[in-house]
Amino acid sequence: MKKIIFSFLLFFVLASATFLFVPAETNAQDGLVPCGGEGQDECNFCHIFALAYNLVRFVLVPDANLNNGIAIVPLLATILLAIGGFFFLTSAGSGPRLEKAKQIITATIVGVFIIYGAWIFVSLLLDTFGFAQNWQINCSFSSPANSSPVSKYTAFVTSGVYVGDFGGTAFADSRCNALAQAAGLSETYTAWVSAGPSNEPRDRGLAAQAVLGLESAGWYLPDGTTKIADNWVDLTNGNIHNLINQNESGALVTAYSTWTGTDEFGAAISSNCGNWASSAASGICGEQRVDSHWTNSGSPCACATDRRFYCFQSS
Repeated sequence: MKKIIFSFLLFFVLASATFLFVPAETNAQDGLVPCGGEGQDECNFCHIFALAYNLVRFVLVPDANLNNGIAIVPLLATILLAIGGFFFLTSAGSGPRLEKAKQIITATIVGVFIIYGAWIFVSLLLDTFGFAQNWQINCSFSSPANSSPVSKYTAFVTSGVYVGDFGGTAFADSRCNALAQAAGLSETYTAWVSAGPSNEPRDRGLAAQAVLGLESAGWYLPDGTTKIADNWVDLTNGNIHNLINQNESGALVTAYSTWTGTDEFGAAISSNCGNWASSAASGICGEQRVDSHWTNSGSPCACATDRRFYCFQSS
């Protein structure tokens, strides 16, 4: 049985190596080497590993684009199982033919488990550490998976003001988007308002930016030139670059205060007007500053007073 397993694995290695000498264009719609072609990235060292990975997929995975739906290993396993079945059917239930059938069938099944088990393990490992995505090695350093889909976002302070019992984060988000739409801003916006540790801006519209961290786009005022933060990490490090002092239309807003319930790291603060439902309570607000007080004034504000919202573009 060991000889059969060894032969099976040796054939797999030799079959993989054979395709190194086959033109990539004949094996896959986009080529076994995913670079250097029209609309593709320039080739780099990483693509050597992408080639090796694609060759393994070529012999393991039936794929209409990669191998016309015919993978070597499943085909070989089917043939070996058929041979084992033939020996079994002609063995009359005993003798050397039966033993041969058992060896071939057992070795084939064990070999398939070893090969596919190793491939799945390595693929999941690469995917876990970010080297692969959707069973493909990612060699594009400007891929949407690793960077923001836009070059920059917009942030503004609302023109409207609201009492602290405005009803919750859903209302704040809806006001940001309604005001943005009325001002001709078609993107989606998230209010910089929290209502508990599971209802922070990063838990709602800004989740993708929080995941990207340093790779997310930065935020600018509606004038398009005044920078607020370079990226999510910069936004939540305690300071911002400039005052958020333009409303959705780009008009200057002075001497404002905003409802936030959020600290300078983007985390919820428990003081939030009873989850924005009580005008008799108090809640954390932000001030017209560039230090941490832009989102956390340090002392709660009376919920019976009118204040604005910060709105950050999220898509």
